Amino acid sequence: MALSATRWAGLVVFVGEAAKGLLAVILARSVSDSPLAIGITVLATVIGTRWMVWLGFAGGRGNSAGLSAMALLSWQTLLIGIGIWALLRLITRSSFWATRISLLSWPFVLGWLTQSWIYLLFGLALSGIYLTTHRAVSDDHTIIKERWPSLWAFLTGPKRERPS
Repeated sequence: MALSATRWAGLVVFVGEAAKGLLAVILARSVSDSPLAIGITVLATVIGTRWMVWLGFAGGRGNSAGLSAMALLSWQTLLIGIGIWALLRLITRSSFWATRISLLSWPFVLGWLTQSWIYLLFGLALSGIYLTTHRAVSDDHTIIKERWPSLWAFLTGPKRERPS
């Protein structure tokens, strides 16, 4: 599988996707502080990103939107989740399995930290969406690692030729 965008285009898409997740939380909170309203808004944002109607129910994965929303909802959950992922990545040497196992822990960490059953259920739904569509062949870390051995090589490497 080849990456289909330049670094700058990828950065623009990442910023837009992250902004989508942040705006979902900000707008939901401006209307209601209800965890149910916020959770449904974030789920709708991720679902709308993954299965866009105007693209024949295809689209992105919603990872950036989901992570940025989590950063506003519970940055502690995000940090713990990243820590769990990093530890599992070291143990398993697999980004794919570290991601899957980490995703299973996030709803419980979110529910515990927020002391909210609604956020626990929201986390389960979000993790379920990610887990049912997460595939080894589309794991970002694996794809990038195939072409660039390090982050530095990715950032400083020569421009790729555009596919014709």
